[in-house]
Amino acid sequence: MDSVLVQKILAHLAYPMGFIGLMLLMIAICRILYVNKLAKKCAWLAVLVFFISSNSYVAGSLAKSLESKYPQFDIASTPKADAIIVLGGSLSPPSYPRKFSQFTAQSNRFWLAAELFKAGKAQRIILTGGNVFDQEGIDAESIYIREKLIAMGVPKEVIIVEPKSRTTRENAAETDKFLQKINAKSALLVTSALHMPRSIQLFSALNANIIPVPSDIIVADQYSPTLLQLIPNSNAVALTTKALHEYYGIWTEKISRLIKAF
Repeated sequence: MDSVLVQKILAHLAYPMGFIGLMLLMIAICRILYVNKLAKKCAWLAVLVFFISSNSYVAGSLAKSLESKYPQFDIASTPKADAIIVLGGSLSPPSYPRKFSQFTAQSNRFWLAAELFKAGKAQRIILTGGNVFDQEGIDAESIYIREKLIAMGVPKEVIIVEPKSRTTRENAAETDKFLQKINAKSALLVTSALHMPRSIQLFSALNANIIPVPSDIIVADQYSPTLLQLIPNSNAVALTTKALHEYYGIWTEKISRLIKAF
């Protein structure tokens, strides 16, 4: 079985909704087998995970703990480098019935890359990211992002497309080949603020000075009534899931490095 698929399945079971679904399945099995004590424990676990993950304070705190690690630059204050690296995950492909690729919440990544290039912060842009799973008739995501950048006024000849990688770890490994090819000693790494800590963890191992340049930030200081924050909501579950996805990746990489050290 495809290793990336296995990783995705295990991760989804560890996310709040996947875990709750797993607990509900356990409850059903326990009821069939008359193991009522275990069924009750699974029910309480499912309820606990639901209320924690759907709480806006919990979701916001988890996300902010990641996003605050690397503050944003304004474009004028961003240091210069040899290249700009833009991670994928910011565009939906033209899968049926779509007739063209579409922006997502993370599309600020390639907008920021275009602005940095126009401001003279680097002379090359590396777009890294293919499709996690193959789709017939659909090109790699980085190819569609190149089209958007060209439409924004970035010359085609300065854009390098890396279409093979499927994970952030592969993004780093494949990008390193292009950095060496163009003899880049430094690079601006553009990705979402939430994703930046995990990305830096992987890209810092490359043979270039990697400068984090976060794009979109989810958690901002804005007023919301306390009572509204305490009511379970689907947006909080989604944000908790995104934050946990990043933490799982960070922890997995740390464990992997510890194992290799032995």
